[in-house]
Amino acid sequence: MRPAAGLDAAFFVLLTLPALRIFGKQHLNLPTALLHFIPFVNNIRVPTRWVMMVSLLLPVVSFSALEAIWQPWLRPRWQTALSGLLLGMILVEYWPKPVHLTTANDIPAVYAEVTRLPGTTLFPVPFGLLDGNRQVGIVQTEQFFYQTQHHKKLPIGYLSRISPDVFASFQQDIVLGRLLALQTHPDTVLPVVCTPAQVQAFLRKYQPAAFVVHPNYQNQPVHRYLRQMLLPLGYSERLIDGYSLLWRPASEIR
Repeated sequence: MRPAAGLDAAFFVLLTLPALRIFGKQHLNLPTALLHFIPFVNNIRVPTRWVMMVSLLLPVVSFSALEAIWQPWLRPRWQTALSGLLLGMILVEYWPKPVHLTTANDIPAVYAEVTRLPGTTLFPVPFGLLDGNRQVGIVQTEQFFYQTQHHKKLPIGYLSRISPDVFASFQQDIVLGRLLALQTHPDTVLPVVCTPAQVQAFLRKYQPAAFVVHPNYQNQPVHRYLRQMLLPLGYSERLIDGYSLLWRPASEIR
């Protein structure tokens, strides 16, 4: 039992976070922070990956210790009864629950409208980039499933490693940078809306079919900014099942 207990303790240490964080703020470096200075080990970006190893060894260690404790004190029938009770508790805990499978019927109706629009790109709000080390904006992974219906390009990335140049290009683009700032930090005070020339350059570059604003972002600063930027250029807006669809009736961006 001792080797298993030692391994379980080691995996538990790897599982723990390097710092104590409360409401997203770091307050205290924990002893496990030393692991981040050991080559190879410091590449563990997600400590919770070790949950599987802890879950594998913890029952072996726990029940071995429990058996050693109750053998001198309990009669065989009580040991059997207690074992059955523990087994029942484990079955209840791990009994599989129905899994909801997302189907095409779950895709919001607004994306069917996007399918019929000209243009190569859909800009959902929120949008962003995410990899194992960094995040810019907000990534809603369900957008990748919705893409199977509308088949438009998305300004969204979710990979293990994304080039720093890609992150920089998003933040340095005058239009994308402001939209990212507003959706992530709604209290951001920005300069006036981009000039018509800047907006037209952005539209020519990405050829957007539409902009779709999630219900949680309705009438938020990023939504209002989009309206100020697009409506003067002839864009129309329509509310579909709580989603705002902004599109340009003309098929070409001049």
